[in-house]
Amino acid sequence: MVKREVKRIRNKLGSMLDPIAIIGMLLLLLLPTLTVMNLSPRTKGSSVNDRNVLGEQDNPNIGVVLVGGIHDYMKEELLDFPAEGIFRYRNTIIAHEKGRYSKPILQIVNNSSDIKDVSVSAILYQPSNTEVSLILDEKEYILVSKQGEPFTHSIKLDGKSDDIAYLKFTSSNKVSFNNTVEVQIVQK
Repeated sequence: MVKREVKRIRNKLGSMLDPIAIIGMLLLLLLPTLTVMNLSPRTKGSSVNDRNVLGEQDNPNIGVVLVGGIHDYMKEELLDFPAEGIFRYRNTIIAHEKGRYSKPILQIVNNSSDIKDVSVSAILYQPSNTEVSLILDEKEYILVSKQGEPFTHSIKLDGKSDDIAYLKFTSSNKVSFNNTVEVQIVQK
């Protein structure tokens, strides 16, 4: 009878310990995974460049993002990165009446806390008595004159700045053909 009692108590304890042993095994596998996930830097909800992780330094490079959007006289926008620190924006200006036209084209971000210098230049593939300008931080920089002469400007970007650049073109007479403008931004 004592043997039966011992066997019955052992069976009851065994049926109670089995779920506890299974939970213990699951915790043994999940705790290291949760620890690694908790110690990893968070990037959800912010861009990779905006991380504020202890020990991480400022990003020394600027970032350029295409704004996009629809415009009646500009199409086929393209942003290209031929090398590190070089950004090339290209678009087609459609035939238009004389006048002034502008469109937001690029978002220029300086992730560093330091002031950064960039060089901005442009070419107009077919001179057409059209002046091409870049407007950044409420300042206008003429990139191509009405005679088709290209200019290069050095622009200072404040630390931790995020500015929208506008492309503006002014024609003193009707332009009957499409033209391509290319703007190049080089980080110094």
